Amino acid sequence: MKKREVVRLALEGKQVPYTPWSFSFTQEPLAQLKEYYSTDDIDQAVDNHLLFLGSPCGYFKDLGDEHYKDVFGVIWDRTKDKDIGVVSNCILPAATIDGLVLPDAQNPIFFNDLQQKIEAHQDMFRVYPLGFSLFERAWSLRGMENLLMDFVLNPDFADDLLTLIADFNISLIEQALKYDIDAVYFGDDWGQQSGLIMGYPIWKRFIYPHLVRMYGKVRDAGKYVFIHSCGDVDELFDELIVAGLNCFNPFQPEV
Repeated sequence: MKKREVVRLALEGKQVPYTPWSFSFTQEPLAQLKEYYSTDDIDQAVDNHLLFLGSPCGYFKDLGDEHYKDVFGVIWDRTKDKDIGVVSNCILPAATIDGLVLPDAQNPIFFNDLQQKIEAHQDMFRVYPLGFSLFERAWSLRGMENLLMDFVLNPDFADDLLTLIADFNISLIEQALKYDIDAVYFGDDWGQQSGLIMGYPIWKRFIYPHLVRMYGKVRDAGKYVFIHSCGDVDELFDELIVAGLNCFNPFQPEV
């Protein structure tokens, strides 16, 4: 049985011949593993079942001095955090989306080497990832404190910004669905060590309606919805399932 089929059985809650797995790594252990196994193909080395497609590294332009600019214009300082970094500019200093232009969802950079990776790993379960998919993308453009205040002081702007981002994501999903993928993986950190960053009422008011739209686009195409959130978000599980969730990646066992 192909790995792809084993994962599908697990997602459907059916009997599996074994428990499927998938490991991913931050930069330091990834480099160590590549050296240890003498290969850049860590998926094959650790026998992963999930094949993550697209080219996340291609989303960033190296500005030098460990600073990188993503396709939204956000500059990330990776002098300490080598994997993601800290935002060092503010694209939206004022509460308005006037003049904000998001990237072209048909830009090949979002699908770089996708078909080649599928062909090279035909037995694996194919996942198209959308990192920083909504709340995270909004705060990276506006600033965390600004956005949290906008939810209260500038709700119309917050609605406009999140709608624009969700519309962009849906356009990306429509392009990704032209390939033979199995799932879309949404990354969006909502939690802290205890509960939600923004609190449940704000999450339900501003975030949830867009999740329903985005997840619905994936499920309507007969594909699976994977999501990731750091932090303690247990209180959201019932509604996430209603929205279309199939698989949740918690990342933090301590919460």
